[in-house]
This record gives sequence, C-alpha cells and structure tokens, in this order.
Amino acid sequence: AAEHGNDRAALDAHWGAEMVFDYWLTVHNRNSINGSTTNPLNIEGYVHWDVPDDPDDFNAQWYQNAMWYGDGFLGTDPLTSLDICAHELGHGIDQFTGNLLYEHESGALDEGFADIWGASIEAWTDPTKSRWLIGEELLGGPIRNMANPNAFGQPDTYLGANWVNQAGCSPVRANDYCGVHTNSGVLNFWYFLLSQGGTDTNDLGNAYNVTGLGINTSEGIAYATKLLMNSSNV
Repeated sequence: AAEHGNDRAALDAHWGAEMVFDYWLTVHNRNSINGSTTNPLNIEGYVHWDVPDDPDDFNAQWYQNAMWYGDGFLGTDPLTSLDICAHELGHGIDQFTGNLLYEHESGALDEGFADIWGASIEAWTDPTKSRWLIGEELLGGPIRNMANPNAFGQPDTYLGANWVNQAGCSPVRANDYCGVHTNSGVLNFWYFLLSQGGTDTNDLGNAYNVTGLGINTSEGIAYATKLLMNSSNV
C-alpha cells in the first residue's frame, strides 16, 4: 500500500538492502555481496513481483544478482521484512562464497546460512526484534523457528524428527529440492545453541548442555565456516 505517495514495499526493500550492506561491511568487512574492493556488486531489488505458479505471490528470492519480492497473501503483505531481505541476500553471499549446490544437504546448508544471516542482521539492526523467528512480521506469523525447529516441522538434529530422507531423492521444485527448507533446521538450531546455549534432549534422544558464546562471536564463526566451503566439499 502507498503511504503519502510512497510505495511501502519499495521503501522497506531499500531500507533492508541498506541495513544488509552496512552489516556486512561493518561486522565482517565485506564490501557488498561479492566482497569486492574494486567492483562491488550493486544491490538491486524489485518489488511487487508476480510469482510464477503462486496466486498469493508468497515468495521472495535472489535471482540473477538481484532481489525479487512477491506481494504475499492476496497481494496485501509484501515479503520485504528485514529478516527475509537479509535471508535472500544471504543466498547472494553464498553465490560468492562457495556457491553450494541448491539441492539435498548442500541446499539445506545454503538455506540454513541464509536464516543465520537473517537472525544476525535483525539482532545487529534492532535487538528488540524476534531474531530466532523467520518471517514473524508477515501476515500469518513466522514460517520457521531457529530456537525450536520442530515447531514448524523441521529437525533439530541430523537425521532427527522431520528429516527429509535423501536416499533415492531426485531434487525437483515439487519436493523442495529434497527438503532444503526442512533440513535447514539442523544448521539453524546449531546456530541458536552456539549463540544462546541450552540444556535439553535432541530429536535422537541425546541430552545436551551447551554454553552459548553470544551472537557476536557466533556470527564470526559462521562466516569463517562459510568461507571454507565450496560446491565440491559438502
């Protein structure tokens, strides 16, 4: 909807891109998505995207070095919240730091890292936001919970409850490329525990007692890990 002649989705997308750029430069000394000091990639975003095969336009994605934001349920709630912007631009970070194959377990890692950047950038930009919920500002509430992946049908442990079996799975869009948005719960929960800590029992019945390092230390560990990855070593 327009406010005082301005397009709210466009304003949100622009502000979100600015926060993402500032986060990567300030926290990780990374210049734009490609990290180039001589030719940084321009961050482009397109709002009111007509999502193919989705009458609700409920999607956002990183595609052809740009962001594309759908308008959400019935065109009333554009997917331009900060964590979604940070998540999708996080796929751009992956493109230039390993370019993980978007299927099976490597695709789940790609999705998990994208959620990690969503949580980290929310925490850096506005500590009052619910950093561990993904998409909580959208109509209908969050779509994932990094602190409790089981709440949205994700595993909290490798091969745990809700795990999408990889054996014999042929990745196609209809099966979410063999469960990349489901199995990402494992990396999401790892990051939550690394940051916050916790004591409980995981999906496999194993007890754990983890002391959190805080999100500032954890985001550095996550980024250093991402820089070690490439499309052939996962």
